[in-house]
Amino acid sequence: MHEQTLKLAALWAREQERDALLAERAGLEAGVRRQQRQLADARALAASTESQLKALQDEERRRTERMNVAAKRRDTTQRLIDEGRASDYAAAMKQVELSKAVVDEEEDALLPLYDQLEAAQTAATGAASGVKVVEGRLREAEAKLAERAPGVAEALVPATAARDAARDGIHREWLNRYDDLRKKNMGVFGDVRDGVCQGCSVKLVPTELAEHRRGVATHYCKSCGRFLGELL
Repeated sequence: MHEQTLKLAALWAREQERDALLAERAGLEAGVRRQQRQLADARALAASTESQLKALQDEERRRTERMNVAAKRRDTTQRLIDEGRASDYAAAMKQVELSKAVVDEEEDALLPLYDQLEAAQTAATGAASGVKVVEGRLREAEAKLAERAPGVAEALVPATAARDAARDGIHREWLNRYDDLRKKNMGVFGDVRDGVCQGCSVKLVPTELAEHRRGVATHYCKSCGRFLGELL
């Protein structure tokens, strides 16, 4: 390879080393944020299931109380009838029938409600357990970040210095192209196989490829812009 190409390759190697450290730190930070989002979702779900459970419990208490009041009224009125102490027999009988209807209505409503309560309790218990699980994962992610972040920050200092030093001696034209490729999040080099750029699968100019092969000039693919790399 040409001297400038070799310098660019060295710069690219230093850049990748630095990028790996940045990616590690970003990954650790992203892991914490991901667990934080999942914890917020888990807590929202737990709150929702707990609210649904409470609403069903309130309804169960209301219906049970109404049924018990109606049953007591039915039994009391029936006893008055049986003992001949009802002041108005017809009204008392109507009261018994109305009370029985309320009891039957509430019993019919309570049977499926008990099933709903059981399901809601199971869901609430599961959601609460889910919160604890995610809380544990968040603590682990935070611990990993706290453990590794100082080392990454320390390693970034020499890695950045090495990257900056590697830029020395490279012509401005090539540095500008290199920086443009980096801004586009593209690989800087495209290896060559059978005269074809492996970065974009376009056939290269034979004369430029020959110069690259002999190391007499630095060339880049006119299609994708990558510098010509290894000959495979």
